[in-house]
Amino acid sequence: DLGEISAVTVTPEGTIFAAAIGEERIPLPRRPGEKNDLTIEVTPASDGNVLEEPADLPRKITIDLSEMVPAPAHTAMGTAGRLYRIDPGRSPVLVWKSDVERIYGLAWSAGRGLVFGTGGQGTEGRIYRLEPDGSATMLHRLREPQVTALLAQPGGKIYACTSNPGRIYLLDAGSSPAGT
Repeated sequence: DLGEISAVTVTPEGTIFAAAIGEERIPLPRRPGEKNDLTIEVTPASDGNVLEEPADLPRKITIDLSEMVPAPAHTAMGTAGRLYRIDPGRSPVLVWKSDVERIYGLAWSAGRGLVFGTGGQGTEGRIYRLEPDGSATMLHRLREPQVTALLAQPGGKIYACTSNPGRIYLLDAGSSPAGT
């Protein structure tokens, strides 16, 4: 449903990962009293039983959902990024999504698995790893607003290219004695 496939990578087992990006309409906040409020009606069960309740409780309860839904950060159009997994012989499955970040680079690393680089409007570039349980772990946050390409090397090293300004980073597979 998005306008562009921005990156594709394939694992040694033949699984394809594809990133889609585009603009997406962000829903505007609802106002109190708008239609689609949640209404709960207490009715007898099909066997005629009714839960015991005090006579003064209402039979219908209306909940104004606009009080529970936070206002979106964008009012009309927003950045959208989606990551799909396509296993051989199966339909695509959405595995990651964002309404503020776009995926520009994908790489498969034998030691790290799938790594992807993002960027967005007014954000710093980020590098994530897709975990086996489907969650994503942010590995690095960069000063530049977009991580536009990733290249995995044998031994676990990954080169990350950024834009605005253009830079190349080397993500070493080794561990550091300290960190924050």
